[in-house]
Amino acid sequence: MTIKPYLVQQAISEYDHRTRQGRQLARIKKILREDTVSISPEAKRKFMVQQVATEVIENLLPSKSNHPIVKEIMQELEKEFQEKFTFKVEPDSGDHRLQLNVYQKDSLLKLPPARAKQVLQRLWEITINKIDQTML
Repeated sequence: MTIKPYLVQQAISEYDHRTRQGRQLARIKKILREDTVSISPEAKRKFMVQQVATEVIENLLPSKSNHPIVKEIMQELEKEFQEKFTFKVEPDSGDHRLQLNVYQKDSLLKLPPARAKQVLQRLWEITINKIDQTML
């Protein structure tokens, strides 16, 4: 039986190709193992709580959601400041900023920036606490 030289060459070429692919995969796997960062469960939880709180503030508050958590957050905020607030997203702003309004004497007024910042800071704290308490 004779083996044609081009078949031997083809087998060697295929073997060389497969070993190069194996070395590349091994390098990639090594890099991926080195680049992974492990964080503590507490840090993961804190990150998730912040993400959910952001979603609540940016999406549920302006939409006047009837979700019980949103109601609790608003009740606590309004009780603390003894004012009734409404939230809406400013469509004209490019970054969709949250606009905070307050009811005063049967009219709706936009809060001054300093006061709005104070209310929004407290809203963030209340929301973080509520989400943290309700997450499993």
